[in-house]
Amino acid sequence: MRKAGIFLLIFFSGAGLFAQTRARHTLGGPKITSKQKAPLKSKGLSENFRLSYAVEVKKYVARSLDPKDKLFHFWDPEVEEEWTLELVKVHDEDLVPLGHDRYFAPVDFRQKDLTGEGEDTPLVLDVYGLRIPEGWEIEEIYIRSVNDRPRYTYDKEYNRIPTETKSKTEDGGEE
Repeated sequence: MRKAGIFLLIFFSGAGLFAQTRARHTLGGPKITSKQKAPLKSKGLSENFRLSYAVEVKKYVARSLDPKDKLFHFWDPEVEEEWTLELVKVHDEDLVPLGHDRYFAPVDFRQKDLTGEGEDTPLVLDVYGLRIPEGWEIEEIYIRSVNDRPRYTYDKEYNRIPTETKSKTEDGGEE
């Protein structure tokens, strides 16, 4: 009996070490191709499952906050500038299963107007996560819309379809 207890202690200690060393911030995992059919948005996901996703997104953002301004800095490759964002809401009620343990949901952010001369700029980012045994791994983040102007939309199989490209102006708005 004592040998079995020692074995279990060693086994679970090793498993914990493995889980701690796993990379948690990979943004660029497997892509959904047009040949893979993504299911329609599922209302069948449990509340606990959806909340676990929302908690992981919030943790990811909190770990990524700039220590100086306490904002989430996100590089925008489309306009080649950085957004400094504040998390507003994770829409876990809109969590979409894509298959292969991949999901995404829209997340509301706002670009804080630090000058005091204008208004905050609302953004919606789609955050893609992979369900893993240890919880969630955030894989990809895309800007879906800025100031309620969409950069892309989805077809019925959840493939992203680009819309008009807008540029970021100096005041954080769009032209």
